Amino acid sequence: MVLLVARSRNGTRAGFTVGKKVGNSVVRSRVKRLMRESYRLMAGQVRPRTLLVFIARPSMAGSSFAQVQASMKKLMERSGCLREQTDENASDCDDSRL
Repeated sequence: MVLLVARSRNGTRAGFTVGKKVGNSVVRSRVKRLMRESYRLMAGQVRPRTLLVFIARPSMAGSSFAQVQASMKKLMERSGCLREQTDENASDCDDSRL
């Protein structure tokens, strides 16, 4: 998987793309669903005003959900687009409003 990151003037947005080299339409749809669900679970940790584009590679065709999620988390940590969880800004997290 490849991750492209840019700043946004508005809110945080994410895009997902899967090329034909990954497989047929059934495989591409499955990979895209796995990527969207992985992002959905980590969306609250992404810094505000960030644009993210996730590009699937052919090796993702047989990947499990855990592999996709681990790969996505590793890419997001390496790119620096995740918020830092400290005691001071822990109240800024979306979960505190529930």
